Amino acid sequence: MRERVEMSAVVDDGPELVRYAEALRSLVDRSVSRPLRVVVSPGAEVVAATVPTVLGTAGGLPELPVDLVVLPVRAGVTPGERLDDLRAVVVEHDADAGLVFGADPERCAVVDEHGDPVHPSVVTVLVGLRETARARAAERDLTVVHDTAASRAVPDLLTAAGAHVVPAGSADLEDALLEHDAAFAASSDGRYLFRDLPYADTALLAACHVLAALGEQDHPLSVLGEIYRPYARTELASAAHPSSDAATARVADAYVTRQGAGPVDVDERDGLLVSHWADHPQWWFLVEPSGPQEVRLVVEAADDDIMDKVRDDVLALIEQEQA
Repeated sequence: MRERVEMSAVVDDGPELVRYAEALRSLVDRSVSRPLRVVVSPGAEVVAATVPTVLGTAGGLPELPVDLVVLPVRAGVTPGERLDDLRAVVVEHDADAGLVFGADPERCAVVDEHGDPVHPSVVTVLVGLRETARARAAERDLTVVHDTAASRAVPDLLTAAGAHVVPAGSADLEDALLEHDAAFAASSDGRYLFRDLPYADTALLAACHVLAALGEQDHPLSVLGEIYRPYARTELASAAHPSSDAATARVADAYVTRQGAGPVDVDERDGLLVSHWADHPQWWFLVEPSGPQEVRLVVEAADDDIMDKVRDDVLALIEQEQA
């Protein structure tokens, strides 16, 4: 595991906080950007102190074209409630984007100008494309790590841009970052890691990349979300069965053992991932037990019709009553 400077120590040291802001700014090209209004829900006092220094002028750094609206940190509020509050404020202030940071400094959620969540895979693509461009400008190769539940748009678009892409189990994200000397790693629950940032607070760097990608062109964030999420996808949880292990076994028997949908690729790092992406029709799904009687299901396909068919078939197997 990497040893990083904890942000609590940074915030307590004014000069170190400025050095942190300078480090983030040096990793994100903001030389060309239109003005943006951004609403931020810090989630913790540490983030509330760092955001105005990084994106504003609180530390005496040059002004960026960012109009910040920073919400107060409120105790006893759930992440879902904070997200709802942020969405309302984004719409109220006619903002271009909203950022929600959690207690974990590696996690961040993004919402567009309508207050709608931007999928973490879209954030991964936006950050990955910018990191790839930075590496190519320096004539360096670049590796990006993503978890197995990431949209197939992540490897498709980043590989096309010239990056080397490595999938990893969500629990092994940081180990894979080190093993492959990757510049960037991301998971589908909004966790973002960077090799070149010597601080524990890495989600803010991902957010800076998103704002830079938004500001360097004229499309709103909702349009970027559509462009970089080209496949049909659904994510849901099913609790209508007595055993998540038995439900997963039924799916494995139908799709892997019997190969009822044809030859498939299988990955079991984050549950049961079955993929038919190398052939047509293109689809994949992940069945991940998330409790004794609950299963998380992710389905992605080339279009809505295929996604609906695969989702319905897998759900029927999951919720099938045992004899």
